[in-house]
Amino acid sequence: MSPYTLFILFICLAAVKPYYNMAQIIFDLEIHSKYARAVSQDMVPDKLAEWAAIKGMKVMATGDFTHPLWLKELKEKLEPAEEGLFKLKRPQSSRAAETRFLLSGEIDCIY
Repeated sequence: MSPYTLFILFICLAAVKPYYNMAQIIFDLEIHSKYARAVSQDMVPDKLAEWAAIKGMKVMATGDFTHPLWLKELKEKLEPAEEGLFKLKRPQSSRAAETRFLLSGEIDCIY
């Protein structure tokens, strides 16, 4: 893990610590939206929340939140939850309702 990744992990843990037992947190910070290259069109908040719940993850990163179309979709489908976190406005299941989202992006140096 790079120092930058460790720093981001520390920030994420600080954000979720008041809301979850630290021994039970499972989250995914390395994720991309359906707008990234070579990514499934099924990478949408509803399906991400459902699969996160199936895998026992409490917090999912959004990835690519600076992409205009993805940001628009996130604004349509998510609402504020605990401080710094978001949840689905209309979850399709009770288990998906438990998933929280953390806005995230990635620096890409290939261009």
